[in-house]
Amino acid sequence: MADGQPPQVFYISRRSILEEVSAHTGLAIHRYGSTTNKAGLVKGCVVVDVPKIEGRPLETRRAFYGEHKGDLDGALESAAEVALRHLSDDYGVVIKDWNYEAFAACRQSLLAAVESRRKMEAETEAALKEAIRYKRAIDMLVQDIKDLCLRFAGLLPVRAGGASGIEYVGPPSPPTGGFDKLALDLVQVVQSAYDELPVWASSPLS
Repeated sequence: MADGQPPQVFYISRRSILEEVSAHTGLAIHRYGSTTNKAGLVKGCVVVDVPKIEGRPLETRRAFYGEHKGDLDGALESAAEVALRHLSDDYGVVIKDWNYEAFAACRQSLLAAVESRRKMEAETEAALKEAIRYKRAIDMLVQDIKDLCLRFAGLLPVRAGGASGIEYVGPPSPPTGGFDKLALDLVQVVQSAYDELPVWASSPLS
């Protein structure tokens, strides 16, 4: 607000708004009523015509009940507010007041943001599932390498042991092209994959 003044808030009677809706739509307001419980709280009710909607059971009028209030006026206002809400939400009656345009724009922006977030979450979930499937495929391949090496331990300088489940026991720097170099490379692949497991938190290799 200008000069830092707080906004002036005005209350418009819900019953007067309901009367305007009735006048513009032809939906008659038949009666207001109320009941009082043992605690002295009042529950209001209003009976209003409702629009006919194709595909729904034929219904010409409905009784709308408000919340319990401490006085009759508040109880009838609550009933009228419930009626207005249902006419808007259930029957598509739009009350275009001073703030309607801003409300509609804000609602549209909110719906667009929710839809964008939903799509982003779906895409993120799909990407995560794909990454998990990819990592599991790598894990299976590495497991196959380890099993293959151990099956040919009589030919390759390897043995079961160590954190990854397989160890190279040949010369430290074998020449390229021999079984020792092949064994060293394969064991290093298995050990490298094992070192990545805490990062991926996927299924173990052994």
